[in-house]
Amino acid sequence: RALIPDANQVFCPDVLMKEVLQHTHYQPDSWMNAAHLPHVRQQFSQMFVFKGVYLAEELLSPLLTPFILYFNIRLKALDFVDFLRNYTVHVVGVGDVCSFSQMDIKRHGNPDWMSFGMTSGTQGEQANHGKTEL
Repeated sequence: RALIPDANQVFCPDVLMKEVLQHTHYQPDSWMNAAHLPHVRQQFSQMFVFKGVYLAEELLSPLLTPFILYFNIRLKALDFVDFLRNYTVHVVGVGDVCSFSQMDIKRHGNPDWMSFGMTSGTQGEQANHGKTEL
């Protein structure tokens, strides 16, 4: 009976959106007084997925993930191995870590963000867009 709507109830999306706002405390500015528009409904449905859909995704993901990994990632496996071989360093007391995690500006720094000669890394070793310096 909870899923059967009342015959005398008037559909007003803005009122329903205000009720949702009371519980979630989140409403983008583009949703204000626009709950009846299709793009708001689409954004809302992406953000707040039905429990049935969420449950189905959770139950199917352990079955589908190995196939996705096997068929899509298999082609990039050598690139992954090369990255791990080239950018893994040993830190005493910690073990093997990615060299980018050490924030080594001398090795991974971008020369556009630093003075001349401050970096010794090659173009392939540099982080993109000054990510190490930020």
